[in-house]
Amino acid sequence: KFEDMSTKIAGIYVGGEASCISIHGANRLGGNSLADAVVTGHLAGIGATNYAKDASFGKGAKTHELAQKWQARFKEITNNGGNGQ
Repeated sequence: KFEDMSTKIAGIYVGGEASCISIHGANRLGGNSLADAVVTGHLAGIGATNYAKDASFGKGAKTHELAQKWQARFKEITNNGGNGQ
């Protein structure tokens, strides 16, 4: 779908010329491929982010829960004088 650049495979998003969607029509100039990649890449990034927010990976942990765990661990390490313990 062009709205989020999702594919038929859940969790897979595509951008740029690989998306087979041209925002410039049949007569695309070579330099316009950059705009195509920027627009579709941006949409794919948003789509993938939205998918990952609610997706479960591994043993049922949600992505944001895992991120919070690792952020806490990172703060613990960096606030400990850098000794990593």
